Amino acid sequence: MDTEKPNLTTMAGFSIESLI
Repeated sequence: MDTEKPNLTTMAGFSIESLI
């Protein structure tokens, strides 16, 4: 988890992982 990166990146990554 990267706190420096925006939440958008985290949400996008989470969605992608959920799809996989």
